[in-house]
Amino acid sequence: IWNSRVVPTARDTAIPIDTVVAALEKDPTVAGKEYGHDVGGAYSFLVHLSGTVTKVDTSSPTGTITVNVPFSGTTLPVKVQIGPVILGTSIRDALKFITFEQFLNQMQYGSVADQMNTKVQQTVVSKLNLKTLEGKRIDVRGAFTYDGTNPKDLLVTPIIVTLG
Repeated sequence: IWNSRVVPTARDTAIPIDTVVAALEKDPTVAGKEYGHDVGGAYSFLVHLSGTVTKVDTSSPTGTITVNVPFSGTTLPVKVQIGPVILGTSIRDALKFITFEQFLNQMQYGSVADQMNTKVQQTVVSKLNLKTLEGKRIDVRGAFTYDGTNPKDLLVTPIIVTLG
């Protein structure tokens, strides 16, 4: 379902990240209901961000890039996972067409998230030249799960990445 459902859904329905962050700062519950998908009491969001890569951190297996995104007259640094280890269930949980009830058990449901993270590494991150990424403009459509603390501390799992 990656190419037939996940990528088109991210492309067509992702909300600008500045809209989501501003709404989370105002009222996380309202923001979650309006823009997110509630899975087990945590909201996950499909978001769209554009900005400049200011840092590429490959010092650990859970590497990230930092993208400075315009936000309220300043910039918001957003971390985007580049792995090679991609963690979390944000993509699965942000997609409203995937529900726990579709699976026999938690193991199968968890496996879906793992497979999506593998797809991110194989089809998105593998196409990036991480050595030349810093300073470039980037457009990302991806997902993050709000942990209920700081709405500006974001870790986005990419689904679509476009340079320039």
